[in-house]
Amino acid sequence: MKKIFLFAAAIVASATMSAEVSFDVCNLDSAKLASIAGETATKTYTTDQIAAGTVFHDGADMQVTLPFPQQLQWVSAAQPNGAHKKVVFGNANFEINMSEGIQGKDNPKDGDGGNPCNTLIAPVSGGCFQVDAKDDGWVVVLHKATSNKQYFVFENGSCLGYKFGMMTYAEQTLGDNGLLQYILRGDDELNYLTIETIEELTGFPKIEFVENYLNLDTVASGISPGQYKQNGVSAIAFQAYKNCTYLVGAAGSKMTCAGIVFVKGLNGTLSVKALGETIQEEGQDPVVYADVELLQIEGVGEGIENTNAAVKAVKTFENGQLIIRKNGVRYNVLGTQL
Repeated sequence: MKKIFLFAAAIVASATMSAEVSFDVCNLDSAKLASIAGETATKTYTTDQIAAGTVFHDGADMQVTLPFPQQLQWVSAAQPNGAHKKVVFGNANFEINMSEGIQGKDNPKDGDGGNPCNTLIAPVSGGCFQVDAKDDGWVVVLHKATSNKQYFVFENGSCLGYKFGMMTYAEQTLGDNGLLQYILRGDDELNYLTIETIEELTGFPKIEFVENYLNLDTVASGISPGQYKQNGVSAIAFQAYKNCTYLVGAAGSKMTCAGIVFVKGLNGTLSVKALGETIQEEGQDPVVYADVELLQIEGVGEGIENTNAAVKAVKTFENGQLIIRKNGVRYNVLGTQL
């Protein structure tokens, strides 16, 4: 039976990892695609569809497969300007190279042909990834996200809450120098999302574009909802449970995934960090980009305080007035509840 856990914001004096923490790593790159497609992997789709159930990885803690038949290709999942190309987990001795990721050809659709992030009904077709958990732990999906796209996780057919973080650069006043980061929290028992709970907590009756969850101040920045349209290195993280099956992907798009990591035995907090690069453009001075923490995951350890966390307040315009929605409550710019 699935255990009861809540998505949480970890409040700690210092980040720690248990000595017993382990990592089961699935790399999704051109070499992996070539091995399963039986042909040299190029930046074009495979000639034939890859069969549903094709195994990308079968490890100690998870199996990663292709849930639905798809033509696949490999493309870069790194930051467009090369600022971030690798992701690390705390002080673990491995890294995920984001320079190559695998992508399907078709947008995921539910059984009625709908968008799974709008209907919260699990997809039955399209390019996404399946993770079958062999133990309890965290699943972290490393991919290239686009800020005006939607992202889903389904657990045994039910829409699941998750943590999300992605890096951008067009508007560096956002987050940590362009970081878009939030938590989608489901019900208190199983972390499942419904149309009603999403609307109550976020003001939206569906899983929205990434950028629309952030406080994009349309007055100060000139950015309207859905118009930021940036892409970059991203992580989705969710707690997984033994013998449960997960579908992860993008809606209205195809997820480009470079790696999936199963983290087990975590006792404390673990940082998932995109490493900064030094970029030299012709005729310009080198630019050194800092490392960026995409998100943190946490276990149950000393010093951890678990608190429910919803997405940040959302700003919208209604009849020419700026309205702020937070946890299902509407406020005006003066903080007066409406």
